[in-house]
Amino acid sequence: MCMKFPEMVKELYLSGYTCSESVFRAARDAGLINVPEDVLKIATGFLAGIGHNRSLCGALASAIMVVSLKYGRTDKDRSKNLADLKCAETFKRFIAKYGNEHCADIASKKKTGYEFPDPKRREYCAEIVKSAAEIIEEVING
Repeated sequence: MCMKFPEMVKELYLSGYTCSESVFRAARDAGLINVPEDVLKIATGFLAGIGHNRSLCGALASAIMVVSLKYGRTDKDRSKNLADLKCAETFKRFIAKYGNEHCADIASKKKTGYEFPDPKRREYCAEIVKSAAEIIEEVING
């Protein structure tokens, strides 16, 4: 049986990919987006809140990139409305689930009980990347 997109994301993350890489790569592997292998590198810098700065959650950043690739435009004369609506919906659903978009808050020691490099904290974030994938599916399918 074929693995579902959210499970693919979680498995990639637990195998060593970053939060942002796992969401973006799994979206490509699941056929949600069509990008060459080299483009997957674009997600690397969003890890751990953009370069380990604990800012914008990498899973959310990649979710927005996936939705943008699905609904975005390449011609300035085409409407950007659908992409705008779908990205806003993705963001709002993530915020509704986690309270904000900041890695420092979502995956903090206060929330997880573990310091950032601790493997137990990684297990906590595995659920966040899986949730980001579920949100992508909801936005794309609904």
